[in-house]
Amino acid sequence: MERVLVNHYDSFLREHNITIKISNKSEKTRLLGEINDPRIIPDKADILVFHNSKGSEQLLGVIHVKSSLAERRTDDVP
Repeated sequence: MERVLVNHYDSFLREHNITIKISNKSEKTRLLGEINDPRIIPDKADILVFHNSKGSEQLLGVIHVKSSLAERRTDDVP
C-alpha cells in the first residue's frame, strides 16, 4: 500500500517541492531521532515526507499507512 501511495502522489507533490519516499529503518531512526518527539515511532513511520528547498531535503513529516485490520485495531485503541 505504501508503494501505491508513493507512486500515485509523487509526481504531483514534486511540483510543490515535496518528496515522499519509503526509507529504510536506519534512515528513519536517524531522521526521527533528530525531532526528539516520543509520539513518533520510527517503526510506524511508513513514508517520510520532505520539503525540497535550494537543493536540500528537510523532513516535513511522516505518513503512517494503516492498511491492515489488525494494525488499525491496535493503533487506534489508545
